[in-house]
Amino acid sequence: REAFLETANQRRSLRKKARLLDFEIHDGRSPSTLLDVLAVDTFPAGTVHLLAAGTSVWAASEGQAAVPFEVGTGLHDVASDGSPNEYPILAEWNAGQLMPFTFDEQQLCLEVGATELFVEGLVSHADLVELGHPMLLRTEPPPGVTPRRHVVRVRDVTKLFDPLQNRTISRIRWDAADALPFQLDQSVLSISLNLVPATAGETIEAEFVTSAVGSTPFGTAQAVEREGPLRLHSSQRATVFLFGLERSSAEGLGFLGEDLRGSIPEVRVASLTAGGELWTHRRSLVGASPDDEVFTLEDGQFAALRTFRTAGEELVHQDYVSGRGFSLRFGDGEFGRQPSAGTRFRVTYRTGPGRAANVPSGAITALQVPGKPREAPAFVKAVNNPLAVVDGEDPETQTEIKLLAPEAYQAELFFAVRPEDYGEQAEKLDFVQRARGSQRYTGSWLTS
Repeated sequence: REAFLETANQRRSLRKKARLLDFEIHDGRSPSTLLDVLAVDTFPAGTVHLLAAGTSVWAASEGQAAVPFEVGTGLHDVASDGSPNEYPILAEWNAGQLMPFTFDEQQLCLEVGATELFVEGLVSHADLVELGHPMLLRTEPPPGVTPRRHVVRVRDVTKLFDPLQNRTISRIRWDAADALPFQLDQSVLSISLNLVPATAGETIEAEFVTSAVGSTPFGTAQAVEREGPLRLHSSQRATVFLFGLERSSAEGLGFLGEDLRGSIPEVRVASLTAGGELWTHRRSLVGASPDDEVFTLEDGQFAALRTFRTAGEELVHQDYVSGRGFSLRFGDGEFGRQPSAGTRFRVTYRTGPGRAANVPSGAITALQVPGKPREAPAFVKAVNNPLAVVDGEDPETQTEIKLLAPEAYQAELFFAVRPEDYGEQAEKLDFVQRARGSQRYTGSWLTS
C-alpha cells in the first residue's frame, strides 16, 4: 500500500514519492504579526528597555487552550554572538504619548496617499528609530464611526521648528509603499512606535546523545540507531542516527517563509561536545559531502517503546511509533557527516499551531497563562496585536498531495517494490534487453 502514491497514507511515503517527481509537499506555516507593547511609565524619562526575541505572549480565550506566540521573527532571530535580538521599548513611544501636530486647525485629516505626519516636540531617542522601524497609526473615534488601523515603515525622523507657534516639532516620514489607503482624523489619532514582530509557536529544548553501545545514564535521551544503505565500495552498512521531536507530534513543527513549498523549519541543532557548534539543516541529504555537518527532517516520530533498568543504567528500546510529527536525521558518512558515538546534542525547535493561530485583532494580550510559569518583563504593562493574524497555514493534507502531485507518476515507475518492478527498472539500462526480478528469503522476510 505504501509503495504507490494513490494508496499510501504515511506522510513519509507520500513525501518520498512526490520528490521523485521534483514535487515538494509543504508543511504549513506559523503565522506572524506585530505586537503593540505598552511600557510602564514608572521608570525615569528616556529609559530605553530592551525586549528580547523569544519573550512569550499568548492569545487566550475562555474554554480553549491558549495559543502561544513569541517576540521576534523566529528561532533564528539572533545577534552575531548567538544571543537573542533585542527590540527597544520606551514609555515615550506608547500610544497616546506621541501627539499629532497640525499647522491648521481646520485641516485635521491626513489625506489618502499621505507619507508623513508631524508630532509635537522631539521624538525621544529618534536615533533608535532605524530605517524600516514599524509605526502604528490608530484612530479611536466615537461610537458609530469606523476605527482605522494602519502600520507603516518609518524612513526618517527630522527635527523642525515652527516659528509661528514657537514650537519644536518632529516630522516622521514613511515608505511610499505604506501610503495611507484612507483618511485619518488626527483629532482622534494615536501613534505608537513600540511595535515588535511576533511569530506563533513555543520554543522547546531537548538534549540527547548518540551512542553505539545502547545504554545511557538515567535521564539522558538517546538517539535511535538504524542501519543505513550500503556504503560505496563496502559490504558494511552505515549507522543512521535519528531523534524524535516529541512535542511536534501533537503540536506540529513551526515553519516560516512566504513560499510554502520552500519554508524553513524552526529547528536548531548544536553539538555540545563540540562547544555548541551548529549543524545546518538540509531539505535533503542527497548532494551533501561526507564532511558536511548537516541534518534533515524525517516524517514521523521515533520514540521509546520500552525501558529496561539495570544497575546504574537504563536500556531503552526505541522505534518508529507514529506518522505524526518529525524526527531529526543525521548523515551516514556518505551523504552528510555521521556523528561520532557519544556525541551530545541540544536541539531547539518551535511548535507550529498553523491556522489555529490565525486570531483576530486584540486577541494576543496574555503575558502569563496557567501552566506556563514564565515571568513577563517588568517594563511591559500590556501587549496586543493591532491587526488580525491571517497568514498561518496547516500542513498539506494527503488528499491535497495526491491531487496536486504531477500526474507523471502514472506514466513511468520511478521505484521498485515487487519483483516485476525491479525487472522494469533494470530494462531502463541501455545494455539490458530484458530482465526479471525474483524474491529470496533473507532469514527474516522475503526481499526482491
